[in-house]
Amino acid sequence: MPAGFSPVTDRGPDLNHAEMPNSRLRFTLSQMASYSRTGQLYDAHGVQPDVLVEPAPEDHLGKGDAVLDAALKVLGERQKS
Repeated sequence: MPAGFSPVTDRGPDLNHAEMPNSRLRFTLSQMASYSRTGQLYDAHGVQPDVLVEPAPEDHLGKGDAVLDAALKVLGERQKS
């Protein structure tokens, strides 16, 4: 448990639930292990995308969406086959 956080259950220490010390805001830390078909843990490796698309600067300004455009292109190509 990070320093400054406290468990918030009546059943004793619970490392998945915590409370902010000043605001008393309660939150849950989710935990899950995901594995690839080969048994490799995705943590620190992530999931390799089928198509790698880097957002363009205009995308961050709300003037486009390169990721959505690429996804629509792939879906359109799959419908043709």
